Amino acid sequence: MSRPVSGGHPAFSNPQGPTLWYSEPAGDDGDEALPIGNGQLGAMVFGGVVSERLRLSEKTMRWGQPSATLGDLFVHVHDAGIVVDDYRRDLDLGSAIARVEYVLDGVRYRREHLASHPARVIVSRFQASQPSKLSLTVEFRPSQKGVSVDVHDGRITARGASPTSGLRYETQVLVVAEDGALHDGEDSVTVWEARAVTVLVSAATDYVPGYPTYRGKDPHRRVTRRINTAAAQPYPTLRAVHVADHRRLFDRVALDVGQPAVTDVPTDQALATYDGVGPRARAVEALYFHYGRYLAIASSREGTPAVTPACGPHGSRATSGTLDLVDWPVHATNLTETALPLFDTVDGLGLVHRAGDVNRTPGWHPHGSPWECARRGHRRFLETAAWLCQHVWEHYEFSADQDFLRTEAYPVLATVAAIWLDILADGPSDEPSRTVPAHAQVWMSRWGVWDVLRHTLIANEVLDEDPEFRKRLVDTLDRFDPATRVGATSRAATVDPVDTQRSLRHPDPLLHLGTVPSAEVVLAAPEPDEPVTPIPRPRVPDDVDPTKAWHIDRWARLGHGDHAHRLVRDLLRELTPPNLMGGLSPFHAEGTVRVTAAMTHMLLQSQWSPDETVVHLLPALPTAWRHGRVSGLRARGGLTVDVAWRDSRPVHIELATRQAVTLRLRAQAFATLSYDVMDLATGRVAPHSREGDEVRLRADGGQVLRLTPTDGGGR
Repeated sequence: MSRPVSGGHPAFSNPQGPTLWYSEPAGDDGDEALPIGNGQLGAMVFGGVVSERLRLSEKTMRWGQPSATLGDLFVHVHDAGIVVDDYRRDLDLGSAIARVEYVLDGVRYRREHLASHPARVIVSRFQASQPSKLSLTVEFRPSQKGVSVDVHDGRITARGASPTSGLRYETQVLVVAEDGALHDGEDSVTVWEARAVTVLVSAATDYVPGYPTYRGKDPHRRVTRRINTAAAQPYPTLRAVHVADHRRLFDRVALDVGQPAVTDVPTDQALATYDGVGPRARAVEALYFHYGRYLAIASSREGTPAVTPACGPHGSRATSGTLDLVDWPVHATNLTETALPLFDTVDGLGLVHRAGDVNRTPGWHPHGSPWECARRGHRRFLETAAWLCQHVWEHYEFSADQDFLRTEAYPVLATVAAIWLDILADGPSDEPSRTVPAHAQVWMSRWGVWDVLRHTLIANEVLDEDPEFRKRLVDTLDRFDPATRVGATSRAATVDPVDTQRSLRHPDPLLHLGTVPSAEVVLAAPEPDEPVTPIPRPRVPDDVDPTKAWHIDRWARLGHGDHAHRLVRDLLRELTPPNLMGGLSPFHAEGTVRVTAAMTHMLLQSQWSPDETVVHLLPALPTAWRHGRVSGLRARGGLTVDVAWRDSRPVHIELATRQAVTLRLRAQAFATLSYDVMDLATGRVAPHSREGDEVRLRADGGQVLRLTPTDGGGR
């Protein structure tokens, strides 16, 4: 249990980035603990005074159940007082360091916890402001039975194997003391009278992303090597390398929606008093946005598997619908590298069930997860492969990387498309699968299959690949109803962007617009001969807790910023725990990340084709964010976008291109205000044209363009 604390004075006066901070330790239920992660290892930091607790997780752990942790690391502080002063714990999102600080009997105690991706270890640093004032015991408690624990020379080694899958795993904890004595216990390590103590943690399993066994070498040597390499470096070096690695990703995007630069209110109190109004409310919303990007970085890094999220109170995701949730906002929020583990996992599943295993049809089809793939007779959501391919294609759309398209994206797309071409050959044109389980959503199935077929066709044309395969794709798409427009005849749906009642022909497309990453469904005017009539709320209403994040994104995608913001407000007021994590989704970290994606879609949306890129600026800007600025967002076609706005109108736009591109820039303000378009390299006006709410131009690769309102404002 945590000891009582007193005071609440911020101990860290100069946080390095957006920061969650609290004046008390976290409770035992984990809703107040703070997450750190390096893509493979994760921990929830509780910040107790008498006993610090880190709930540890490792991505590839699986016990035949939805989620599992490695166990708990406890650091019991000797002679900790009943009451401490100036207690503060925080998580600096800019440096990815969780900190605890307090004063006891005139001595200031400081802790820092970080999960280093370069070192592949979790590092905890304990310090005292006076010599010989730090005595503590480090104990690791495995979460599973049958784990052997050995202690030698300050190193705790815990080894075991899953009773269901046979997965072998190992955790090592190394305690390094400065100016103190160290003693090995039976299952713990004790340090006496030190000035500082560093605790290093590493863990791994014998999982490898390769069908059919998904098993590799015993993890002992790998874990030992990582611990020894980290122990050979002084803590300041480990810390500096970690911070630089994290900042390289996190600092790419900045957001200002009117929040104060520094808040003197603890995060839990700010959340408790949040009402959606004023600068303090904007501070909570901006913090939540940055938190989603932080969690995406902590959960997925290059060179780590994508089978489970690395940080969070639990962690496991299956491919049928949750494996990819962490990756949905990563391209638009300039974190492209964090999507790479998903592609590695797709590659690992790529040989599964080819050559006639599914309906005796050639092609590619994963079975939920690597552990489930080997189970005889197991059947999962057949559209899984098509779903995952959307992310493969989206990576190409955002990166404009032709090498990736040729060597990685197209081979996966083509093999997935092959199975659907055969399934659809004899089936009805309006039903993509004859084997969809009863619980599957037809609209989502159609969209996923339609996307993979169409994306495969585009890639085939761009790369000038097999013409016979191209013909089969064209023929199938010509008769395939993707259900992207649903009306009385299930053939035409239209969103009226002016209709305040948010009229649609059918609710289902609205529901699933927020659950699939496809960018193909865009706002459109109603057909003249097909009147739009108001409909009831979608079958799953906005206030259903587990899907709140999906609904926020749905309304953002449809251009209804105020409604999306109202749902954000409701989420923060009613569903969000003090650590801003979970509460809105059964997938914990993934739900928070999904809301970041929705917030991004309020500010920027884009569509891509081989001929042009369409960029929507401030497409769903809520009234509450009428003044602000965002920098570093990404749009399809290899674009980086900065936008500043005032009174909901853009006043400064910068576009940086990666390759030559034809652009259609859309913003409501373009219909009423004139904008100058300047090439920053030459200082000259860039050729462009205007039509309605669009500015059209052609940009070269490596070009930076700036758009600002012409003096005098209107036309």
